[in-house]
Amino acid sequence: KSLILHFARGPSQGTLYGGYYMIRDTVVTAGALLGGLLWTIAPELNLVTASLFGAAGTTYFVLKCRE
Repeated sequence: KSLILHFARGPSQGTLYGGYYMIRDTVVTAGALLGGLLWTIAPELNLVTASLFGAAGTTYFVLKCRE
């Protein structure tokens, strides 16, 4: 939280802080709803989908993040 406030300086600090959490919570809520939908199809589908997203994220990190 302090990093967010560090980069969001000035008179709009509260707006930027709230905007960050609005976007973050929207993504988290969408993920929970998608997880619930996948669970109604097949509980194992949650594990498979999470594994695919994890592998895609790891691949992206290895290929693009060279620091």
